[in-house]
Amino acid sequence: MKSIFTSLLLGMREAFALTAALLAISTAANASGGCSLASVRGNYGLYGQGTVFIGAPQQGLEVDSGTASSDGRGNIKGITNFTLNGAFYQVTYTATYTVGTDCTFTAVVQDSLGETLHEVGMVFGGGAEIRFIETDPGAAIERVVHRLSD
Repeated sequence: MKSIFTSLLLGMREAFALTAALLAISTAANASGGCSLASVRGNYGLYGQGTVFIGAPQQGLEVDSGTASSDGRGNIKGITNFTLNGAFYQVTYTATYTVGTDCTFTAVVQDSLGETLHEVGMVFGGGAEIRFIETDPGAAIERVVHRLSD
């Protein structure tokens, strides 16, 4: 019983720390004027990895890297190379995105395989970095992009 209570307490502490960190980020963003579509502009390098579920109960491991170019007005285009269970793919994509004044980020991605992907995350450093996750059912993929240039 003690180990269950300890695990629960540790989990609550981690959840509280995450909430406090997100609140601090949001407060700092608002204090500095926040974020906007224009915060996400320029050329970015992308990296991501995670798990996708390809029909029950098959699971696939995915790792991807690529480039993205954003116009600062809500539009992104790019190329991504990825492996899925060891098979290599290269896709082009376009996306539309939103950025909240609290630096929250959402995107809808259309790729050359015909997929539509939905992403949510946070913008950091005035758009120098964006961390996001895919929210589509069956996907557990985290991605990060770093600005290469303006």
